[in-house]
Amino acid sequence: AVPPYVITPHPHCDSFAYLSPGQFGGCLGRRFDPLVVGDDPSRPGFRLRALEPAEGLNTARLAERSQLLSRLGSHEPAQTALRERAMGLVSSPALRDAFHLDQEPERVRERYGKHPWGQSHLLARRLIEAGCRFVTTVNGPSITWDTHKDNFNSLKNRLVPPMEQAFAALIDDLA
Repeated sequence: AVPPYVITPHPHCDSFAYLSPGQFGGCLGRRFDPLVVGDDPSRPGFRLRALEPAEGLNTARLAERSQLLSRLGSHEPAQTALRERAMGLVSSPALRDAFHLDQEPERVRERYGKHPWGQSHLLARRLIEAGCRFVTTVNGPSITWDTHKDNFNSLKNRLVPPMEQAFAALIDDLA
């Protein structure tokens, strides 16, 4: 019960208003859309809130709710499949644990970089270990890399170092 495709922390965009095409299911349909993290994995206490159970909701109670929905709800195959997929994701300990970056030793987190892109790469590694097949990590809108002014200093001092740090740590761990 791990999604096949995840984007962290946010989808790639050309600005904060326009999402770059090709990241979602498109003509294949929404069921092929990725799970979008939508939050900064470098933030202290990071969790994917959608996977965390509400207060007082344990796995037994969640199973009871699912059974009740099955009896009350529509028996349309598409709706049933969607509900089963959602319940699988919400009740998956492997997926929930993948988002608990604080389980990693501090030296590992620092090796990836304690910035959003570094921790997104660490999250990507953990998701792949949990069974996800494809993870996209995004370092802000593409305009971030549009360095028409002071190009070499921007690349050398601001853009490339965190990218190299995160990517090298991920490649080392995947090897």
